[in-house]
Amino acid sequence: MPFDFTNSVATVTGAASGIGKACALAFAREGSDVVVSDINEDGAKVVVAEIEALGRKALAVKTDVSNKDEVDALVQASIEWKGHCDLFMSNAGIGLGGAPHMIPMEQWDAILAINLHSHIWAIHELLPHMLERGSGHLVHTASSAGTLGFPQLIPYCVTKFGVVGLCESLAAFLYDRNIGVSVICPLLVATNIHERSQSFGEEELPEDVQEQMRGFMRATMQSGLPPENVANDVIKAVKENHLYVFPHPELQGMIDAKWRDPDGWVRNQSQSWKAQADFMRQLVGSGSETQSGS
Repeated sequence: MPFDFTNSVATVTGAASGIGKACALAFAREGSDVVVSDINEDGAKVVVAEIEALGRKALAVKTDVSNKDEVDALVQASIEWKGHCDLFMSNAGIGLGGAPHMIPMEQWDAILAINLHSHIWAIHELLPHMLERGSGHLVHTASSAGTLGFPQLIPYCVTKFGVVGLCESLAAFLYDRNIGVSVICPLLVATNIHERSQSFGEEELPEDVQEQMRGFMRATMQSGLPPENVANDVIKAVKENHLYVFPHPELQGMIDAKWRDPDGWVRNQSQSWKAQADFMRQLVGSGSETQSGS
């Protein structure tokens, strides 16, 4: 049965910005009242005001999704607000990359908690409610990095592959129970996730080079697809109960190419990663020359 947004309650984590904000507003336009969850309480309140301006009700709930107790409390608050929670979107996330053996274990633990375990915790707490009601929809933000392995983003890929596997198997588990599952797998989207991202290389880079890298990442992210485009695709997927949401259609071709020649994919990714590393070394070298010549 198609999902009806009218008078539903939708909860979105990481809803103060980016894809989460765009989806929260899109859900409201479709007729949902929205629980706006984010660790950024002030940002969440801004989104609440925007939703109320659209004529819908909204509730801000500050949530640190790395904490299971807070995720559980968010689910319960979502249900208790109006007696039901019809759509839950696990969207909050951070980035992490670099050499896997150089990344501190506490950073591994953090990205696993935020990007993967929070999705599992929400399902564990919410699914009994949806099963009892016999309806609902679960939306999970993954990434192209949940379908393709990138050597510069190993921890991020681990979490996003986990989300994709969770959603595909969960969709089969819930098939014919009137509870839909959708997983979002975009390439580049204009969000601020780079502000919540870290990278640990095998070689320590000077601060000026790191700042150049951050500037490059900011510019790259802002060239991505507008979050509103992603939200439009999510609305369609929820209404029609589609599992995969590919805001960038070319990703499907990339996935097909990978499976036609997995070893070739690995080889090409290795070459690309080495080219990036060479570029970084050139930046370091140019910085040293400038300092020595000054």
